[in-house]
Amino acid sequence: VFITPRPPLFREWSNRFYFVVSLCFYMLLVSCSQTDRVPKGILSKQEMANVLTEFYLKEAKIQTLPVQPDSAQALFRYFRKKFEMKSGVPDSVVNLSFEYYLSRPADLSEIYDQVIDSLSLKEHKVGLGGR
Repeated sequence: VFITPRPPLFREWSNRFYFVVSLCFYMLLVSCSQTDRVPKGILSKQEMANVLTEFYLKEAKIQTLPVQPDSAQALFRYFRKKFEMKSGVPDSVVNLSFEYYLSRPADLSEIYDQVIDSLSLKEHKVGLGGR
């Protein structure tokens, strides 16, 4: 039985194929492992949902006050400064986090789902307390 050696061209293509497959597998592995990581200086989804919930509650409260729009804006700016002092979360971090999540629609959708759930729960509690 005589075995003929493979031609060098076949070995070259075979090595390239394994290299490409290995590279694709590595890229898939790395990309899947980093999906839930948030860069340093960015609020987590839960923290961002909490911040937005607080902002929407204060905004709704301010809208019920009989004040002019420019006064309402001044009140909201005051609230944001007070929120920053109370929570220790700088306004710049909130803005940067919001921009980060704007570029990730799936994450932003999850955040707003949490905000809506939170606001609905608070509304339900207020409704039950008023009866």
